[in-house]
Parts: sequence; structure tokens; C-alpha cells
Amino acid sequence: MVHKNKEGKFAVVAVMAQENKESDETFDFLDKYLPSKVNDTVKVNDDFNINNVLPQNKTYYTYTGSLTTPPCTEGVQWFIFKNQIDVSIKMIKDLKKLMPANNFRNVQELNGRKIKESI
Repeated sequence: MVHKNKEGKFAVVAVMAQENKESDETFDFLDKYLPSKVNDTVKVNDDFNINNVLPQNKTYYTYTGSLTTPPCTEGVQWFIFKNQIDVSIKMIKDLKKLMPANNFRNVQELNGRKIKESI
């Protein structure tokens, strides 16, 4: 989930996902928020509660890095949850249809960045 504030600064909240053959109703809500075409945007309803889809254990890693897709903007604050969530194979297939191929940046060296861990 990528957020941009009024000053143009970015923060990314990342949750690692594990394929699960069974559908996970907790995360299936995302299907209704996926755009129907590449580059479309969809507004999330006000009743959406992000806590319903995050891991119960909210510990995370954080560091300052860059976006992983072009334009690879620098100065992005990353928050990556330590614990993964399960998502259905259908959800992953739906996301792949909307994602352009090779839209990711290669792994970067630490270049002096510090990775912090919540407790």
C-alpha cells in the first residue's frame, strides 16, 4: 500500500503474502477494489478497515529506500510486516492480470541504509 502526503513524501506499508489454495475471505475484499483495467483507479469506501487484512502481530521492519517500480522515487519510508498473510490463488491471478510484466526494480545494495525492527 503506497501513500503520498500533501508534501509529496511517500510511505509504503508492505505485507508479505503466501499462496493458499483455499480462499481467504479476510483478503477477498480486495477483488472489489481492483481496477478493471491497467492504470485505472478505484476509490476505497470509508467503511474499509485496514486492520481486518493486516497480520495480527503488527511487528515490522522499517527503512528509508525507494519505490520498487518506475520512477523508483527515492526517500520512501518502508514499513514491512514481519508476519505474512494467506491469500487465495485466485487473488494472485487477478493481480497478475493487472500488473505489467517486469515492473519491478532489481534488488539494491544497502548503501548505508539502516534497517530497524519494531519490538
